[in-house]
Amino acid sequence: MFAKTAIIAALATLTLGGVIKRDDNYQQVIIPQGETFGQFTLSWKAECDELFYASEGGVYTNATFVEPASTPADALVYCGWYTERPTVVYDNTVECANALGVQFA
Repeated sequence: MFAKTAIIAALATLTLGGVIKRDDNYQQVIIPQGETFGQFTLSWKAECDELFYASEGGVYTNATFVEPASTPADALVYCGWYTERPTVVYDNTVECANALGVQFA
C-alpha cells in the first residue's frame, strides 16, 4: 500500500512540474572587469527581465538566478522562464550573456 501511495505521489509531483528545477542548467560566467558581484547581479537580472518581457504570449514565471561561483570574479547564472501546465522551460542564459557581453568561464 505504501509503495502504491509513493508512486502516485511521485507521478503527481511530475505532473505538476515540481521536480523540474528551473535553474539547474546554470552556467559559470566571468564577471566583467571593474564590476562588483552586486553590480553584475543587478545587470544580469535587468537584462533577463528585459528578455522576459519581450517574449511572446502565455503566462510565464520568471526564473532568474545569480550566485557567486567558487572561483573569485565568476558567477553562476541562469536566465529563463517557464509555464506550469504544460511544463515548458525557456532557457535564455546564452542570450542574456551575449546581450551583456559576458564570457563563459
